[in-house]
Amino acid sequence: MTDDINKILDNLSGLTLKEQAIKGQLPQSWHCRDCRRDTAPNCPNRSETEAAWANGFYPQMQFGPECEIYEVYDDIWKQTGLEPYNGCLCIGCLESRIGRELTPDDFPRNHPFNNMKCSERLLKRRKKTKFIG
Repeated sequence: MTDDINKILDNLSGLTLKEQAIKGQLPQSWHCRDCRRDTAPNCPNRSETEAAWANGFYPQMQFGPECEIYEVYDDIWKQTGLEPYNGCLCIGCLESRIGRELTPDDFPRNHPFNNMKCSERLLKRRKKTKFIG
């Protein structure tokens, strides 16, 4: 799945830094807006990525069993009251905001964020016993 994330980054490489940030491919911070849990340990945030790109580097993102990086459908995210890519929520805080536990139908199946290493809690919501990649 790292290859899929790197493809997203490669697709942005022809854009100016301002355009890359506007594209909304990475949040400004990977920390949960509510509890401050780091949802992506060992992954650069938007500012760090932009700085690396400006210097000709493409940072690697490393996903592990602590990660809670995911994509939910727009209608689910809208219920949180946050704009898209305007912050992250860990699974517990997202569920608190929408008032229910997430189900597999809340996650776009083919999105690369939904098929990589992640926390046990996120795996359970997606009803997967293991990650792909």
